[in-house]
Amino acid sequence: IKTMIMVKSNLTNRQLLQVLKNLLDNISGANFWIIREHVENGEVYEDHTSYMLFKQFEIRIHKPTQTIEYLDVQLNDSYQYLLNNLGMGGQYTSFNLLEFQRVRGKYAKTLYRLLKQYKSTGILSVEWSQFRELLDIPKDYEMRNIDQKVLTPSLKELHKIYPFEHLSYKKERKSHDKRKVTHIDFYFEQLPKGENK
Repeated sequence: IKTMIMVKSNLTNRQLLQVLKNLLDNISGANFWIIREHVENGEVYEDHTSYMLFKQFEIRIHKPTQTIEYLDVQLNDSYQYLLNNLGMGGQYTSFNLLEFQRVRGKYAKTLYRLLKQYKSTGILSVEWSQFRELLDIPKDYEMRNIDQKVLTPSLKELHKIYPFEHLSYKKERKSHDKRKVTHIDFYFEQLPKGENK
């Protein structure tokens, strides 16, 4: 387990248990939203569904020796296809779970997942209303709230991670109304082809 999660081999079993619990606490928040548009009786609807990726974590410890016997992480059955498609030419994004668990803050974590989908281009452009929905930004947040509580802390957090050290963004505005933001564009270092970090 120590090798798998890349921690120091001289950790005591108690310390390793605490590292595992912290890791599991962090990845338990790896939930996501899927937005689907559909037409019913000539009317257009948009369904917003939240998915919890993991259903159970179990750590078995041999009590007399305090040795961790095994770690069991169970994915919700409905979403096993997500992992089955990772790294095998599938349509889903893979990312380093250990890197992800070090990201602090729900907005930074969501932005991390979004940006990783565009690692080959280094550019993410999102319609402003969709960006607010994807990050689940409260409706009463004004632009200054979003800058202070969402964008600034998220970028500060993501600047610690390659390829986001120079992550920047630009808000696109309507030509006739400069106060109205229509899109937000994120720019970061494009990963070389074939590099899967």
